[in-house]
Amino acid sequence: MQKINKTGTMPDITAKWIKKYNTLNWNDLPFDEKEALREQLHAEQHGLCCYCCKKISTKSASVEHLQDKHQHRKLQFSYHNLLLSCVSNKHCNIAKQSKKIKVHPLHTDCDDSVKMNPLSAQLFGDKHKTDADESIDILKLNHNELINHRTDLIKLVQKYLPLFNVCDDIYQLQESSTFKDSFLELVKDFPQYRELEYIVNKLA
Repeated sequence: MQKINKTGTMPDITAKWIKKYNTLNWNDLPFDEKEALREQLHAEQHGLCCYCCKKISTKSASVEHLQDKHQHRKLQFSYHNLLLSCVSNKHCNIAKQSKKIKVHPLHTDCDDSVKMNPLSAQLFGDKHKTDADESIDILKLNHNELINHRTDLIKLVQKYLPLFNVCDDIYQLQESSTFKDSFLELVKDFPQYRELEYIVNKLA
């Protein structure tokens, strides 16, 4: 999980439909209006799931209501309550269901609250530890599927470490402030760029 900066507003086609029909039923939103929203959220999140930060496409993602749409009906069409999540049935949106999470991608201290152990690739709570650990548990962000994926990304970072003469081991990156920008410049054209950026931010 990482901080998402919501700088946009509801897409025009979506906002116009909501205004015209004045509905509070999310399921009434037509495909084109919802697709425009999904595309905008996808761009806003740099193509990553709002919770696990795995790469997603607009076709393999669902619009997530941070505050449950059934419990908070007036927030169903609030742009700042909407995120884009992967559709795994093992973690993230499906695991969360209608539960409230106190540390989330819009939380001011999200980046400082959720850290990653470079040895195990497990996420853990640091700042606001109790709330962060609870959110990680609710979202199942340490599911084996996600740990394996993060491990593969860590190995890819490790592969390129010798090029930079910064440190001998990836586990020392937390003490280095000179590696991240150079590494990200090197991998800027990789399909996993945004995922690698997330990993390096958690490590460095």
